[in-house]
Amino acid sequence: MIAQENLWRALITCFLLAGLSACSWNDVIDERPSGDVSQSTAADNAAARAARIALANQGVPYRYGGNTPSGFDCSGLVQYAYGKAGVLVPRTTREQHAATVTVDRRSLQSGDLLFFEVNGKMSHVGIYLDNGRFVHAPRSGRTVEIESLDSEFYSQAFLRGGRFRDD
Repeated sequence: MIAQENLWRALITCFLLAGLSACSWNDVIDERPSGDVSQSTAADNAAARAARIALANQGVPYRYGGNTPSGFDCSGLVQYAYGKAGVLVPRTTREQHAATVTVDRRSLQSGDLLFFEVNGKMSHVGIYLDNGRFVHAPRSGRTVEIESLDSEFYSQAFLRGGRFRDD
């Protein structure tokens, strides 16, 4: 609780003193990855940063329609993390799906999106980390968390990986 209060104080101070344009989210959140999250190219850097930002929000509660650190739904977490990494992405899972190119599961890289079919429709998205792990905001009553793509539920629900186009 103290760490969260310190985070909010730092955010508020940063915004008030430096202004939005000069305030870097990196100054407030420790984005060090857990595992091997690479930063090999400029495009990969944004995706890897988005993965680290999403990961830094682990523990934030699920909130339907949420896209801020006070609460996230799955696509809101993606939009928020990528936005903080400097990439504007659509808001909904369906729009995010349409804005990405398909990535084979064996070629997934940190920051790629993972799309899942739940209850018979494509309705869930997470951000790939590494080694078969991803971060997501699963559902009401849960928090942003890490999950394995190899778990029984997610391996069966997996539709495809996606990477934002370099338009």
